[in-house]
Amino acid sequence: MKYKILVALSMFVLGGCASTTPTRTTEQAYMIIDVKGDSSIRDTVLDTIIDSAQSSMDSLTVNRGIPPASLPEKASRFKLVSPFQNTQLGNVMSGFSALSQASGGSGMKIPQCDSPILTMKSDKSVSGWSERTTFFICVVQYQTGYQVDVYTTFELNRPVFARDSIT
Repeated sequence: MKYKILVALSMFVLGGCASTTPTRTTEQAYMIIDVKGDSSIRDTVLDTIIDSAQSSMDSLTVNRGIPPASLPEKASRFKLVSPFQNTQLGNVMSGFSALSQASGGSGMKIPQCDSPILTMKSDKSVSGWSERTTFFICVVQYQTGYQVDVYTTFELNRPVFARDSIT
């Protein structure tokens, strides 16, 4: 009987420790929007996207470009790429990236679009809440319209003693 009580008490203590484990969660999401139309609606499309993003974000970096000399038949989706790929620093970091991935992390990758006419990014950290949200938006013009790619990450760090675990 003494051992059963000891085992039950150990399970209770270990179960309580699970709520005090610091946890970092990262969620990724994307959305692709296709807008049909010719170059006559370019400014309207870009201005609408910028206005929509500005109304939802505290800080925003916007880069407007020009369309390629010949528009592609079909727009390509954004890619997640390593910013240090094919560099000496990238070779050094690949060892750390493999170690990071083996321990449950992921290598550093950023979104990239081919020939965008608009790119926007926002990085918002919420002080006191351990939250971080990033947005990347790019617009690519192709022969019959515009493709809007939206990529976002949401990172939440839950400290050892979170407010929710105490109450």
